[in-house]
Amino acid sequence: MRSGQILVTGATGNVGAAVVQSLLEAGAPVVAAVRNIDKARSQLGDALSYVTFDITDPTTFAPALAGIDRIFLMRPPVITDMHKVLTTLLAAAEKAGVRQVVYLSVSGADKIPFNPHRSVERVLQQSTIPWTILRPGFFMQNLNMHHTRLIQERGEICVPAGRGKTAFIDTRDIGEAAAKVLTQKGHERKAYTLTGTEALTYFEAAEICTAVWGRPIKYSNPSPLAFRRVMLAQGYPSAFVNFMIMLYFLTRVGGAARITNDLPNLLGRAPRSLRDYAADYADHFAPIG
Repeated sequence: MRSGQILVTGATGNVGAAVVQSLLEAGAPVVAAVRNIDKARSQLGDALSYVTFDITDPTTFAPALAGIDRIFLMRPPVITDMHKVLTTLLAAAEKAGVRQVVYLSVSGADKIPFNPHRSVERVLQQSTIPWTILRPGFFMQNLNMHHTRLIQERGEICVPAGRGKTAFIDTRDIGEAAAKVLTQKGHERKAYTLTGTEALTYFEAAEICTAVWGRPIKYSNPSPLAFRRVMLAQGYPSAFVNFMIMLYFLTRVGGAARITNDLPNLLGRAPRSLRDYAADYADHFAPIG
């Protein structure tokens, strides 16, 4: 394992927290880059270090990067001009002596010119700092992040994915894969498309949840307009809902079905299945009342 501190941005998110956990289990020195240190410490604990970091405030870059060897970087949705922000951040990282940036992109970003992650990838690939790009598919944890309420109340998975298939991936496996490329040599200037090992429709996903949880779970297969109404009624911002509709449209037309061997090759084992996820999160989705 290489030495040197690893800065994790987005450390309190579903992927970032998994990266932190996997790095700690690997014995790596982790520094969480967060806006609110006290809040982050209450979530992540005292086994790692913390620095104040706000990607919208370049004055936080240099202090956060002091003594940092490698960075796990995520693109916050709030950033519109990521090219400018990333150029500034990479200049500060180069000055600080950072030796690797691992970027969390999305599956297919290299093939979709208008995808905002693609512009980030291009900037990284033109940088003098060695980079590694992770392109995961749909997270299993999207279900517990955004669809818990209807599953608990109605036993309903409500996403406008049609009969398109999804090669679901568990964020815990993404975290472990990120820890591998951050702590092992040989991953510089490489990109990995990370997927699960089976592509499922949401009808099949509902059947798996039904079997694991022991109660009926249905996939309602709403239209994009109906889905939009449901999500807006739950308080999600319009721009975010529109983004989700775009992602599920890509699923409808087969854009999320691709399966690769990159994840099992990195992990040295089979990735978690949707059945594994459903079993581990069963209490989270338990009916209310």
